Amino acid sequence: MATASVSDQISPVSPVSADSPDFLRRMATLVPGIIYIFNHQTMSNEYSNRSIAELLGYSQQEAIDMGDALMSTLMHPEELPRIANYLELLSQSEDGIQHVIEYRALNKSGELVWLRSIDAVFDRDVDGSLLRHIGIAMDITAQKKAAERLRSTNRELEQLTYVATHDLKGPVTNMATLLESIAHRCDDLPATYSETLDLMREVCDQATQKLHMLVRVSEASTGQFPAPRPVDVSHACATAIEKLEPVIRNTGGKIKTDLKVAEVSCVPDALSEILEDLVRNALIYCPEGRRPEILIRSFDRDGASYVEVHDNGDGLDPERDTERVFSLFQRAHAHPPGDGVSLYVARRLMERLGGSVELSGSASGGAVFSLVFPH
Repeated sequence: MATASVSDQISPVSPVSADSPDFLRRMATLVPGIIYIFNHQTMSNEYSNRSIAELLGYSQQEAIDMGDALMSTLMHPEELPRIANYLELLSQSEDGIQHVIEYRALNKSGELVWLRSIDAVFDRDVDGSLLRHIGIAMDITAQKKAAERLRSTNRELEQLTYVATHDLKGPVTNMATLLESIAHRCDDLPATYSETLDLMREVCDQATQKLHMLVRVSEASTGQFPAPRPVDVSHACATAIEKLEPVIRNTGGKIKTDLKVAEVSCVPDALSEILEDLVRNALIYCPEGRRPEILIRSFDRDGASYVEVHDNGDGLDPERDTERVFSLFQRAHAHPPGDGVSLYVARRLMERLGGSVELSGSASGGAVFSLVFPH
């Protein structure tokens, strides 16, 4: 009697069809998020998978029965204007384009739930207008809570730094003043005492410099800003150059200005301080044997005002050096020594003003630092 082969005994398995209703139902059940179809004419959900019950506490039918009250029922009241603008954006969207929004929702118990929705056009009416969009909403409440805890911790640390540095300014300043007073009155001290006094003054000077550095970092990060106002760019340049006169004289630097924008919106004194730091760096980092040549220019471009400092140094590679030069306590060059604070402070100040500071140029043709002030 003939024996059936193994292949004869096993029934062939039909391939899974991604278009089959069973496959789509199973996928909708397994996906960890709320899959929904929203009708833009009725402003209601036509479909949502069973995950809506897990995330928001409502059954699929309850979500459908809400009709055009869906948004006012599920969304946090403060989110409704944003959601309305988002739906308008979707109505203007092209096919195949995905849009993302994060928002606060309320579950059936009234508890806050953060969701991230990814949406795209699903169906159009006969006139081409958007009829339905399809989306998936994922619960990001845990991530939002973790991020808020981190922000809270950072705020506390920043506040502690701010208080500590300002509380130390008085004692350190008083100590420096006292040592100077002693030095002026004790010309007849024994040599050993004079050496000790000189050492104390040197240590006090170092502490004063370090504290000043920390105060600048703290104020740039957490200090209270007066309201920005129009600042005269020419006056800020002149103030910075005047303060740098000894450095300019020692290095033989040459500074030119080309100011096509007379004013920018800035905090009083901040622009001159940033320019002072940028020009000082350009002077001291110029290669030995080369005369520093620096150009400060201002102009308007693409809806913003720019104040730029150009130098003729060895240059920086924007792709390689940008993050390093603007990070706290980091520098792109090992010599001469520095504290790695000024450019970090400049970036923080500009960010708090709603602007930015950018690095351009090349590794061999000098560097350009641009302060960008949006109009």
